[in-house]
Amino acid sequence: MTRAGQGLGKLWLALGLALSLALILGLGQPVSAEPVTLSVLVAAFEVPIWQPLVTEFEASHPDIHIEIIEGPSTSNMVEDLYVSAFLLGNVPYDLVYMDITWVAKFAAAGWLQDLSDRVTPD
Repeated sequence: MTRAGQGLGKLWLALGLALSLALILGLGQPVSAEPVTLSVLVAAFEVPIWQPLVTEFEASHPDIHIEIIEGPSTSNMVEDLYVSAFLLGNVPYDLVYMDITWVAKFAAAGWLQDLSDRVTPD
């Protein structure tokens, strides 16, 4: 698989997980008359890939707006932004789009929430 193909596969997976999280967090909550805006930090070079997917999602979910925050183009710098935000306790991102290598570190620090009890294998 090409690097672009791998990136697109990761993108669909991340978008699916992000949207699932958004839906899960909304379960059991009263329906709001106000639209919901969720923000996600994305590496600069991935913004053109994400934008059409977000546009399509928003068209079919008019009450949910995804704000793409353009970050640096290197994985290490994106990780640094997340870590700084988590450590300072002022996280401007609702969704975390991360490299698979960060999962253990973020989970050990308590920055990720286990959603196993809210998601079915289907």
